[in-house]
Amino acid sequence: MSEEFVQKAIIKWLKSKGYRLTKDTYKLFGIDIKAYNLMGKYYFVECRGEAEREDGYLNFCAGLGQLILRINKDIKRWRNYGFGLPDTKHFERQYKKFLSLPSKLRRTLRICFLFVNEKGEVKEDKSWSVCKNKL
Repeated sequence: MSEEFVQKAIIKWLKSKGYRLTKDTYKLFGIDIKAYNLMGKYYFVECRGEAEREDGYLNFCAGLGQLILRINKDIKRWRNYGFGLPDTKHFERQYKKFLSLPSKLRRTLRICFLFVNEKGEVKEDKSWSVCKNKL
């Protein structure tokens, strides 16, 4: 599944939830999608696709690093940070590793993982609200 497919699916999902793309969506380093809704909430999303020759672990880490570098030091509740990924076993393993981080850190970062399946459907997992017992 390509990064472009993941991006298009997430854009469609965001629009279905009342979000609109900002004009600078494709101009921000580390952010593939920047969207807002009429209540003033923003979604900043970095997307990754499956890479044939690239190490999947490095692909995941690079994308997560880009997203974390975009998180504003004044984390606001009206900002949502999302990490868009193909819904595959590989990325699920990486997500479980992320969930092993201390819950305080995950609550501070507030990163939503947006998993896209082959049909283009999006599943949102709020990493800060997942208990270790559910793993």
